[in-house]
Amino acid sequence: MNYFQTSLIYKNLRQKTIKMKNQSKSIFFLLIALLSIGFVSCEKDTQKITQNQEQEVLWTAEDVKITNAIHYFQNKVKNNTFKSGETLGIDSALWYIEAMLNYNYSTPDSSFVNLTMDTTFIYDLAVVDEEVSYDEVAAAAFAMEQHIIDYYNQMPNAIKFIIATDVSLRQDGFENGINTLSITTGYGSEYVDNPTVYTPFGANDYWMYGEDMGGCEINMATESDAAQEIAYKINNPNAVISPPYGTYIAQVVMLNGLHAADYPNDEDEIPNDNMMDYLMYYQAPSLDYPNSFHYCLSPIEMNFYLQGTLDVVHMELQSILDNHPNENWEFLSINLEGLLEMYNYESYLVHIADISYGQRVIDPNR
Repeated sequence: MNYFQTSLIYKNLRQKTIKMKNQSKSIFFLLIALLSIGFVSCEKDTQKITQNQEQEVLWTAEDVKITNAIHYFQNKVKNNTFKSGETLGIDSALWYIEAMLNYNYSTPDSSFVNLTMDTTFIYDLAVVDEEVSYDEVAAAAFAMEQHIIDYYNQMPNAIKFIIATDVSLRQDGFENGINTLSITTGYGSEYVDNPTVYTPFGANDYWMYGEDMGGCEINMATESDAAQEIAYKINNPNAVISPPYGTYIAQVVMLNGLHAADYPNDEDEIPNDNMMDYLMYYQAPSLDYPNSFHYCLSPIEMNFYLQGTLDVVHMELQSILDNHPNENWEFLSINLEGLLEMYNYESYLVHIADISYGQRVIDPNR
Protein backbone atom coordinates (compact mmCIF):
# COMPACT_ATOMS: atom_id res chain seq x y z
CA MET A 1 0.00 0.00 0.00
CA ASN A 2 3.02 2.35 -0.11
CA TYR A 3 1.80 4.05 -3.28
CA PHE A 4 -1.34 5.16 -1.48
CA GLN A 5 0.22 6.75 1.61
CA THR A 6 -0.31 10.21 0.14
CA SER A 7 -3.61 11.27 -1.40
CA LEU A 8 -3.70 10.96 -5.17
CA ILE A 9 -5.37 14.32 -5.57
CA TYR A 10 -2.31 16.42 -4.71
CA LYS A 11 -0.05 18.04 -7.30
CA ASN A 12 1.99 14.85 -7.70
CA LEU A 13 -1.13 12.97 -8.83
CA ARG A 14 0.12 12.28 -12.34
CA GLN A 15 3.51 10.97 -11.26
CA LYS A 16 1.97 8.64 -8.73
CA THR A 17 -0.75 7.36 -11.01
CA ILE A 18 1.77 6.63 -13.75
CA LYS A 19 3.69 4.61 -11.21
CA MET A 20 0.43 2.91 -10.28
CA LYS A 21 -0.28 2.05 -13.90
CA ASN A 22 2.94 0.09 -14.01
CA GLN A 23 1.31 -2.06 -11.37
CA SER A 24 -2.24 -1.50 -12.59
CA LYS A 25 -3.13 -5.16 -12.51
CA SER A 26 -2.30 -5.47 -8.81
CA ILE A 27 -4.27 -2.33 -8.06
CA PHE A 28 -7.15 -3.66 -10.14
CA PHE A 29 -7.41 -6.86 -8.13
CA LEU A 30 -6.72 -5.07 -4.84
CA LEU A 31 -9.65 -2.79 -5.56
CA ILE A 32 -12.06 -5.53 -6.47
CA ALA A 33 -11.03 -7.45 -3.37
CA LEU A 34 -11.75 -4.44 -1.14
CA LEU A 35 -14.59 -2.73 -2.92
CA SER A 36 -17.16 -5.48 -3.38
CA ILE A 37 -20.69 -4.34 -4.13
CA GLY A 38 -23.27 -7.09 -3.89
CA PHE A 39 -25.53 -7.71 -6.83
CA VAL A 40 -26.31 -11.30 -5.91
CA SER A 41 -29.78 -12.06 -4.61
CA CYS A 42 -32.06 -15.04 -4.44
CA GLU A 43 -34.97 -13.35 -6.20
CA LYS A 44 -36.52 -15.34 -9.00
CA ASP A 45 -36.81 -12.35 -11.34
CA THR A 46 -33.92 -11.63 -13.66
CA GLN A 47 -31.71 -8.95 -12.13
CA LYS A 48 -31.21 -5.50 -13.62
CA ILE A 49 -28.62 -2.88 -12.77
CA THR A 50 -28.41 0.86 -13.35
CA GLN A 51 -25.61 3.35 -12.86
CA ASN A 52 -24.34 3.29 -9.30
CA GLN A 53 -24.49 6.71 -7.65
CA GLU A 54 -23.48 5.69 -4.12
CA GLN A 55 -20.08 6.64 -2.71
CA GLU A 56 -20.26 5.27 0.81
CA VAL A 57 -16.91 4.69 2.50
CA LEU A 58 -16.73 1.60 4.68
CA TRP A 59 -13.05 0.87 5.30
CA THR A 60 -9.99 1.92 7.26
CA ALA A 61 -8.32 5.31 6.94
CA GLU A 62 -5.65 3.86 4.68
CA ASP A 63 -8.22 2.44 2.29
CA VAL A 64 -10.22 5.67 2.37
CA LYS A 65 -7.35 7.35 0.50
CA ILE A 66 -7.96 5.05 -2.44
CA THR A 67 -11.67 5.68 -2.24
CA ASN A 68 -11.23 9.44 -2.11
CA ALA A 69 -9.11 9.35 -5.25
CA ILE A 70 -11.83 7.41 -7.06
CA HIS A 71 -14.51 9.79 -5.76
CA TYR A 72 -12.45 12.77 -6.89
CA PHE A 73 -12.28 11.44 -10.43
CA GLN A 74 -15.88 10.25 -10.49
CA ASN A 75 -17.24 13.58 -9.28
CA LYS A 76 -15.12 15.39 -11.82
CA VAL A 77 -16.31 13.44 -14.85
CA LYS A 78 -19.93 12.97 -13.77
CA ASN A 79 -20.45 16.57 -12.68
CA ASN A 80 -18.36 18.14 -15.48
CA THR A 81 -16.21 20.07 -13.00
CA PHE A 82 -13.06 19.82 -15.10
CA LYS A 83 -11.86 22.96 -16.86
CA SER A 84 -12.17 23.56 -20.57
CA GLY A 85 -9.13 22.04 -22.25
CA GLU A 86 -7.98 20.24 -19.09
CA THR A 87 -6.02 17.05 -19.75
CA LEU A 88 -4.99 13.91 -17.90
CA GLY A 89 -2.06 11.55 -18.43
CA ILE A 90 -3.05 8.47 -20.41
CA ASP A 91 -1.73 6.17 -17.66
CA SER A 92 -3.76 8.01 -15.05
CA ALA A 93 -6.85 7.94 -17.25
CA LEU A 94 -6.69 4.16 -17.64
CA TRP A 95 -6.15 3.69 -13.92
CA TYR A 96 -9.04 5.96 -12.91
CA ILE A 97 -11.55 4.55 -15.41
CA GLU A 98 -10.78 0.97 -14.38
CA ALA A 99 -10.88 1.82 -10.68
CA MET A 100 -14.19 3.67 -10.99
CA LEU A 101 -15.88 0.85 -12.93
CA ASN A 102 -14.77 -1.79 -10.45
CA TYR A 103 -15.62 0.38 -7.47
CA ASN A 104 -19.18 0.77 -8.68
CA TYR A 105 -19.93 -2.56 -10.29
CA SER A 106 -17.52 -5.38 -9.42
CA THR A 107 -18.57 -8.27 -7.22
CA PRO A 108 -15.51 -10.51 -6.95
CA ASP A 109 -16.66 -13.89 -5.71
CA SER A 110 -15.34 -17.36 -6.41
CA SER A 111 -18.70 -18.99 -5.83
CA PHE A 112 -20.18 -19.05 -9.31
CA VAL A 113 -21.00 -21.85 -11.68
CA ASN A 114 -20.67 -20.10 -15.02
CA LEU A 115 -18.03 -17.61 -16.15
CA THR A 116 -18.70 -15.37 -19.16
CA MET A 117 -15.90 -13.19 -20.54
CA ASP A 118 -16.80 -10.15 -22.64
CA THR A 119 -14.05 -8.54 -24.74
CA THR A 120 -16.25 -6.91 -27.38
CA PHE A 121 -15.95 -3.25 -26.36
CA ILE A 122 -13.29 -0.98 -27.85
CA TYR A 123 -12.94 2.81 -27.77
CA ASP A 124 -10.61 5.11 -29.70
CA LEU A 125 -8.94 7.81 -27.63
CA ALA A 126 -6.80 10.67 -28.97
CA VAL A 127 -3.43 11.07 -27.21
CA VAL A 128 -1.26 14.20 -27.54
CA ASP A 129 2.10 14.28 -25.75
CA GLU A 130 0.98 11.43 -23.46
CA GLU A 131 -2.11 13.41 -22.42
CA VAL A 132 -5.82 12.99 -23.14
CA SER A 133 -8.56 15.57 -22.74
CA TYR A 134 -10.96 15.22 -19.83
CA ASP A 135 -13.83 15.51 -22.30
CA GLU A 136 -12.66 12.34 -24.06
CA VAL A 137 -11.88 10.55 -20.81
CA ALA A 138 -15.39 11.26 -19.51
CA ALA A 139 -16.95 10.08 -22.77
CA ALA A 140 -14.88 6.88 -22.71
CA ALA A 141 -15.77 6.18 -19.08
CA PHE A 142 -19.50 6.64 -19.70
CA ALA A 143 -19.41 4.49 -22.84
CA MET A 144 -17.62 1.67 -21.01
CA GLU A 145 -19.99 1.95 -18.08
CA GLN A 146 -23.03 1.73 -20.33
CA HIS A 147 -21.61 -1.25 -22.22
CA ILE A 148 -21.03 -3.16 -18.98
CA ILE A 149 -24.57 -2.42 -17.80
CA ASP A 150 -26.14 -3.34 -21.14
CA TYR A 151 -24.19 -6.60 -21.37
CA TYR A 152 -25.15 -7.52 -17.82
CA ASN A 153 -28.83 -6.74 -18.33
CA GLN A 154 -29.09 -8.80 -21.51
CA MET A 155 -27.75 -11.92 -19.80
CA PRO A 156 -30.68 -14.35 -19.41
CA ASN A 157 -29.56 -15.76 -16.07
CA ALA A 158 -31.80 -15.03 -13.10
CA ILE A 159 -28.80 -14.92 -10.75
CA LYS A 160 -25.79 -13.07 -12.11
CA PHE A 161 -23.14 -10.52 -11.19
CA ILE A 162 -20.14 -8.66 -12.54
CA ILE A 163 -16.89 -10.11 -11.26
CA ALA A 164 -14.37 -7.53 -12.46
CA THR A 165 -13.38 -5.32 -15.38
CA ASP A 166 -9.92 -4.71 -16.85
CA VAL A 167 -9.26 -1.58 -18.93
CA SER A 168 -6.19 -1.60 -21.15
CA LEU A 169 -4.68 -0.38 -24.39
CA ARG A 170 -5.22 -2.71 -27.30
CA GLN A 171 -1.64 -2.17 -28.48
CA ASP A 172 1.61 -2.39 -26.51
CA GLY A 173 2.23 1.07 -25.12
CA PHE A 174 0.67 4.35 -26.20
CA GLU A 175 1.64 6.81 -28.90
CA ASN A 176 0.55 10.19 -30.18
CA GLY A 177 -2.61 9.92 -32.22
CA ILE A 178 -5.52 7.52 -31.91
CA ASN A 179 -5.08 4.78 -29.30
CA THR A 180 -7.62 2.00 -28.92
CA LEU A 181 -8.84 1.10 -25.44
CA SER A 182 -10.50 -2.21 -24.67
CA ILE A 183 -12.24 -3.69 -21.65
CA THR A 184 -12.35 -7.29 -20.53
CA THR A 185 -15.17 -8.03 -18.11
CA GLY A 186 -15.93 -11.25 -16.31
CA TYR A 187 -19.55 -12.04 -15.45
CA GLY A 188 -20.56 -14.79 -13.04
CA SER A 189 -23.92 -16.50 -12.96
CA GLU A 190 -25.84 -19.14 -11.02
CA TYR A 191 -24.37 -18.16 -7.66
CA VAL A 192 -23.66 -20.95 -5.19
CA ASP A 193 -22.98 -20.57 -1.48
CA ASN A 194 -20.22 -23.16 -1.24
CA PRO A 195 -16.66 -22.29 -2.31
CA THR A 196 -15.49 -23.35 -5.70
CA VAL A 197 -13.62 -26.62 -6.05
CA TYR A 198 -10.58 -24.74 -7.31
CA THR A 199 -9.35 -21.60 -5.57
CA PRO A 200 -9.08 -18.90 -8.25
CA PHE A 201 -5.81 -17.17 -8.98
CA GLY A 202 -5.33 -13.97 -7.02
CA ALA A 203 -4.05 -10.44 -7.46
CA ASN A 204 -0.36 -11.37 -7.68
CA ASP A 205 -0.74 -14.29 -10.07
CA TYR A 206 1.05 -12.92 -13.11
CA TRP A 207 2.93 -15.79 -14.72
CA MET A 208 5.08 -16.28 -17.79
CA TYR A 209 3.48 -18.68 -20.24
CA GLY A 210 5.93 -21.57 -19.72
CA GLU A 211 9.56 -22.74 -19.90
CA ASP A 212 9.77 -22.48 -16.07
CA MET A 213 10.35 -18.74 -16.46
CA GLY A 214 8.59 -17.79 -13.23
CA GLY A 215 6.40 -14.78 -12.57
CA CYS A 216 6.09 -11.46 -14.35
CA GLU A 217 5.00 -7.89 -13.62
CA ILE A 218 4.48 -7.75 -9.82
CA ASN A 219 5.11 -11.49 -9.34
CA MET A 220 8.78 -11.94 -8.51
CA ALA A 221 8.75 -15.75 -8.53
CA THR A 222 11.81 -17.19 -10.27
CA GLU A 223 10.43 -20.69 -10.76
CA SER A 224 7.26 -22.29 -12.12
CA ASP A 225 5.12 -20.78 -14.89
CA ALA A 226 1.49 -20.37 -15.97
CA ALA A 227 1.20 -23.91 -17.32
CA GLN A 228 2.57 -25.47 -14.14
CA GLU A 229 0.39 -23.34 -11.89
CA ILE A 230 -2.78 -24.20 -13.82
CA ALA A 231 -1.93 -27.90 -13.78
CA TYR A 232 -1.22 -27.78 -10.05
CA LYS A 233 -4.67 -26.38 -9.27
CA ILE A 234 -6.39 -28.96 -11.46
CA ASN A 235 -4.44 -31.77 -9.84
CA ASN A 236 -5.06 -30.42 -6.33
CA PRO A 237 -8.72 -29.44 -5.89
CA ASN A 238 -9.90 -28.07 -2.57
CA ALA A 239 -12.45 -30.85 -2.16
CA VAL A 240 -11.54 -34.44 -2.92
CA ILE A 241 -14.22 -37.12 -3.03
CA SER A 242 -12.93 -40.46 -1.81
CA PRO A 243 -13.58 -43.30 -4.27
CA PRO A 244 -16.11 -45.96 -3.27
CA TYR A 245 -14.77 -48.66 -0.98
CA GLY A 246 -13.68 -51.78 -2.80
CA THR A 247 -12.89 -50.12 -6.12
CA TYR A 248 -9.65 -49.60 -7.98
CA ILE A 249 -8.28 -48.31 -11.28
CA ALA A 250 -8.06 -51.17 -13.71
CA GLN A 251 -6.53 -49.42 -16.70
CA VAL A 252 -5.22 -46.01 -17.63
CA VAL A 253 -5.49 -44.08 -20.87
CA MET A 254 -2.94 -41.33 -21.57
CA LEU A 255 -3.87 -38.60 -24.00
CA ASN A 256 -0.56 -36.97 -24.85
CA GLY A 257 0.20 -33.85 -26.80
CA LEU A 258 -3.21 -32.17 -26.63
CA HIS A 259 -2.50 -28.89 -28.42
CA ALA A 260 -4.29 -25.68 -27.46
CA ALA A 261 -4.93 -24.83 -31.12
CA ASP A 262 -7.29 -27.81 -31.32
CA TYR A 263 -9.62 -26.35 -28.69
CA PRO A 264 -11.03 -23.03 -29.91
CA ASN A 265 -13.18 -20.94 -27.64
CA ASP A 266 -16.50 -20.96 -29.50
CA GLU A 267 -17.82 -18.10 -27.37
CA ASP A 268 -14.97 -15.71 -28.18
CA GLU A 269 -16.41 -12.69 -29.99
CA ILE A 270 -13.16 -11.15 -31.25
CA PRO A 271 -11.18 -13.81 -33.12
CA ASN A 272 -7.42 -13.70 -33.58
CA ASP A 273 -6.76 -11.01 -30.97
CA ASN A 274 -4.76 -13.43 -28.77
CA MET A 275 -7.13 -12.84 -25.87
CA MET A 276 -8.86 -16.08 -24.91
CA ASP A 277 -9.30 -17.28 -28.49
CA TYR A 278 -8.73 -20.84 -27.27
CA LEU A 279 -9.65 -22.77 -24.13
CA MET A 280 -5.96 -23.26 -23.40
CA TYR A 281 -3.31 -20.59 -23.81
CA TYR A 282 -2.31 -20.01 -27.43
CA GLN A 283 -0.61 -17.02 -29.06
CA ALA A 284 -0.26 -16.75 -32.83
CA PRO A 285 0.88 -14.01 -35.21
CA SER A 286 -2.14 -11.85 -36.03
CA LEU A 287 -2.48 -9.52 -38.99
CA ASP A 288 -5.57 -7.93 -37.46
CA TYR A 289 -3.93 -7.35 -34.05
CA PRO A 290 -0.17 -7.30 -34.67
CA ASN A 291 0.72 -6.09 -31.16
CA SER A 292 -1.48 -8.51 -29.26
CA PHE A 293 1.18 -11.23 -28.84
CA HIS A 294 2.04 -11.47 -25.14
CA TYR A 295 4.07 -13.77 -22.89
CA CYS A 296 2.78 -12.73 -19.45
CA LEU A 297 -0.62 -14.01 -18.31
CA SER A 298 -2.68 -11.75 -16.04
CA PRO A 299 -4.81 -13.13 -13.17
CA ILE A 300 -7.92 -12.78 -15.36
CA GLU A 301 -6.26 -14.88 -18.06
CA MET A 302 -4.95 -17.39 -15.53
CA ASN A 303 -8.48 -17.98 -14.25
CA PHE A 304 -9.90 -18.16 -17.76
CA TYR A 305 -7.33 -20.76 -18.85
CA LEU A 306 -7.81 -22.67 -15.60
CA GLN A 307 -11.49 -23.05 -16.46
CA GLY A 308 -10.72 -23.60 -20.14
CA THR A 309 -8.22 -26.36 -19.41
CA LEU A 310 -10.75 -27.96 -17.08
CA ASP A 311 -13.23 -27.84 -19.96
CA VAL A 312 -10.73 -29.70 -22.13
CA VAL A 313 -10.29 -32.30 -19.37
CA HIS A 314 -14.06 -32.84 -19.21
CA MET A 315 -14.51 -32.85 -22.99
CA GLU A 316 -11.95 -35.61 -23.41
CA LEU A 317 -13.42 -37.55 -20.49
CA GLN A 318 -16.86 -37.35 -22.08
CA SER A 319 -15.41 -38.67 -25.32
CA ILE A 320 -14.01 -41.69 -23.48
CA LEU A 321 -17.35 -42.28 -21.74
CA ASP A 322 -19.18 -42.05 -25.06
CA ASN A 323 -16.89 -44.71 -26.51
CA HIS A 324 -17.22 -46.94 -23.43
CA PRO A 325 -20.84 -46.43 -22.33
CA ASN A 326 -20.89 -49.31 -19.83
CA GLU A 327 -17.67 -48.44 -18.05
CA ASN A 328 -16.72 -45.98 -15.31
CA TRP A 329 -13.88 -43.66 -16.28
CA GLU A 330 -12.50 -40.71 -14.36
CA PHE A 331 -9.85 -38.03 -14.62
CA LEU A 332 -6.57 -38.86 -12.91
CA SER A 333 -4.04 -36.12 -13.60
CA ILE A 334 -2.77 -33.54 -16.05
CA ASN A 335 0.66 -32.32 -17.07
CA LEU A 336 0.64 -28.96 -18.81
CA GLU A 337 3.65 -27.49 -20.58
CA GLY A 338 4.11 -24.02 -22.06
CA LEU A 339 6.26 -24.03 -25.18
CA LEU A 340 7.60 -21.69 -27.85
CA GLU A 341 7.03 -23.22 -31.28
CA MET A 342 8.46 -22.07 -34.61
CA TYR A 343 6.59 -22.51 -37.88
CA ASN A 344 7.46 -20.84 -41.20
CA TYR A 345 9.90 -18.59 -39.35
CA GLU A 346 7.19 -17.31 -37.02
CA SER A 347 6.78 -17.81 -33.28
CA TYR A 348 3.82 -19.41 -31.55
CA LEU A 349 3.25 -19.78 -27.81
CA VAL A 350 1.18 -22.75 -26.75
CA HIS A 351 0.10 -24.88 -23.82
CA ILE A 352 0.23 -28.61 -24.51
CA ALA A 353 -1.47 -31.08 -22.17
CA ASP A 354 -0.87 -34.71 -21.29
CA ILE A 355 -3.97 -36.00 -19.50
CA SER A 356 -4.49 -39.39 -17.88
CA TYR A 357 -7.83 -41.09 -17.25
CA GLY A 358 -8.55 -44.30 -15.37
CA GLN A 359 -11.22 -46.95 -15.52
CA ARG A 360 -12.60 -47.59 -12.05
CA VAL A 361 -13.95 -51.06 -11.34
CA ILE A 362 -15.26 -52.89 -8.30
CA ASP A 363 -13.13 -55.57 -6.65
CA PRO A 364 -15.52 -58.55 -6.22
CA ASN A 365 -13.44 -59.90 -3.34
CA ARG A 366 -14.20 -56.93 -1.10
